[in-house]
Amino acid sequence: MRTDNFKNIIDLQNVSYFKAHDTREPTPSTIKNKILVIELITGGCVIDDTGDKALDCPMGSIFWHSPGGKTIYHFKKGEPYRCLSIRFSVKKDFPLIIPRYSFWDKPVEVLNFTDEALRCFHDDSYDNEILARFIYQTLFWKAYSYSKTKLPDNIPLELKKAIQYIQKEFTSDLSVNQIAEHSDISIPHLHSLFKKHLNNTPHNYLLTRRMQHARYLLATTNTPIKQICQLCGFINLENFCRRFKRFTKTTPSHYRDKHSIDHFE
Repeated sequence: MRTDNFKNIIDLQNVSYFKAHDTREPTPSTIKNKILVIELITGGCVIDDTGDKALDCPMGSIFWHSPGGKTIYHFKKGEPYRCLSIRFSVKKDFPLIIPRYSFWDKPVEVLNFTDEALRCFHDDSYDNEILARFIYQTLFWKAYSYSKTKLPDNIPLELKKAIQYIQKEFTSDLSVNQIAEHSDISIPHLHSLFKKHLNNTPHNYLLTRRMQHARYLLATTNTPIKQICQLCGFINLENFCRRFKRFTKTTPSHYRDKHSIDHFE
């Protein structure tokens, strides 16, 4: 996903809203040649059974359909889905570089985007090409963001538990031993799983997450560096600054000077 592939879009053909019948599933449509269809779930729950196992896909689920594929139709009993359907015409050999499924995890944003896309498409005063770019690239960005945070499907449950625990507790004084205990495995086994599936170590994975948060706080807040150190799970300020410089090649104060809003005034 190194390019958004928008150059292969010809035009935005249609933006519509669909609501499934309460009890009767719709008939799926086969996507025609030179057509790309994107469906964004805005309510209810779709069941995606195209993979090895059926998956519940709630509000925020995004489906990308290339020519020959079929639109969604199967929904969870008692939860008929609603969706925004977008149809683009594309060049003959349009390569779909985006995974079929992605997810937008902000419900309010999903509804606001849906309303804006529908309203603007059905208002002739809006330029079709500009609107097409806005819709396509917004959904592409959500797909890309999802790919950066989604855990691989084939990772062991113990590793998934460890990663989720780090994501939840990285701001505390967390140790590799605690991560292993939470995951119900030994420390050597934990290291082995991280190496095999992520080509990383538990400690470096934890440190990377802390540094990401530290950079965000330095660039967007006026919180004192000593407090940021604590908010990122470090007890010792000197250790935090040393780790930060090793990770970013600069000091926390220099990073803030370079990236804060005041730097541009």
